[in-house]
Amino acid sequence: MPRQRTGPTTEELLALLKSHRVKVTHQRLLVAEALMKLDHPKASEIYEYIASRAPTIGIATVYRALQLFTKTGLTREISSMRGHSRYELSQGLHVNLHCVACGLISDLDDSHIKGLLSFLNKKGYNVVGCDVLVICPKCSPRRNG
Repeated sequence: MPRQRTGPTTEELLALLKSHRVKVTHQRLLVAEALMKLDHPKASEIYEYIASRAPTIGIATVYRALQLFTKTGLTREISSMRGHSRYELSQGLHVNLHCVACGLISDLDDSHIKGLLSFLNKKGYNVVGCDVLVICPKCSPRRNG
């Protein structure tokens, strides 16, 4: 199970769904809550999080909600080299560090790459997201050897 964050209020969840013109349902609220609480979860991890609270919701419902959320721009799908997509709420320009060894995805403060983003912008590129492939400190041979 991915790391958990502090939870949103029901009002925050409702506002988030409505701001992306997503019809509010109990199931979608639960998926949105899981996305806000879990750190870059897979669909199966969202399902596990929800299943204990709403056992009648199936994995297909989770996938449909994620598909809708991604289509409307509410979430961003992060393709994994291990074959399992992960999801995060869209946050505007956002940088993820993606470990090619263990699959860990972590956020990077955008201030660390402002120079690169400025350079790309001057060249005419409109950067909308960025995934940096890395070997995390836990997997790095320098740290383990």
